Amino acid sequence: MLLEGTTLYFMTSSRKRLYRSLMKHPKVSITGVTTGENSLQKQSVTLNSSAICIGQEKLAEILQENPYMNEIVKSQYPSENEQKTLQVFKLEHGSGQVFDLSTTPASSRSFSW
Repeated sequence: MLLEGTTLYFMTSSRKRLYRSLMKHPKVSITGVTTGENSLQKQSVTLNSSAICIGQEKLAEILQENPYMNEIVKSQYPSENEQKTLQVFKLEHGSGQVFDLSTTPASSRSFSW
């Protein structure tokens, strides 16, 4: 992934089910949860937006920002032709929620960007 300002970029292959699904239904809801020793130490953030395919624009920047992805690309997409299947999506505007169980009482905050 790559974050520039308020725009989030991510990539997938046009051969993947995720790509086909996003092309048909671009509305997404992405949730991330922190680790913790128990449930009461966890925090989560959810982003709701529409994913817009921008082709290979920003692909080099994503790979530079996430060096481990270069190894994945080299092993899974070894030829230039296969690498052309990699497509970038962006989330520009949306809404979200932060939920924090580590506070007493638990807190929740909504936001938009």
